[in-house]
Amino acid sequence: MLGQPAHPRKSAKTWANLLDALCRDFGFYLDPEAPLESLTLGERQQLELVRLLSLGCRLLILDEPTTGISTAQKELLFRALRRVAQEGRTVLLVSHKLEDAESLCEHVTVLRQGEVTGSLHAPFDVRNILTLMFGTPPPPCANRHAPSLVSAWNFRR
Repeated sequence: MLGQPAHPRKSAKTWANLLDALCRDFGFYLDPEAPLESLTLGERQQLELVRLLSLGCRLLILDEPTTGISTAQKELLFRALRRVAQEGRTVLLVSHKLEDAESLCEHVTVLRQGEVTGSLHAPFDVRNILTLMFGTPPPPCANRHAPSLVSAWNFRR
């Protein structure tokens, strides 16, 4: 498996079984025989996540992980990330999507123009986040999930 040290006694079948076990652990299904280029973006993320966890990674830094993936893949990813955090690993989520942060994060740090403007703990008041993002909150709009500029989220569950 990519990133694993070479091991002369481990066959392709052994690596495929390891991948299958790791994927089943998180509710993912990845065909170990599938060429990488045939995987969707969400499946590639799943593969990278199980690869990093198999290497013993204690910190994951994810930059806009929900961009370009389906709703079903997003739900699988969020469930896996919550589990990773429950196991005591740290996940740093960089996102501009308020709904992702509200769904996953226990702690939010907002950056504006490269500077930290503040940090908040869940539950989050969206107006407070918007004040940190823009200095003064923009006027209310009908779409609560309109694009935003929140830059950094950190969570542990």
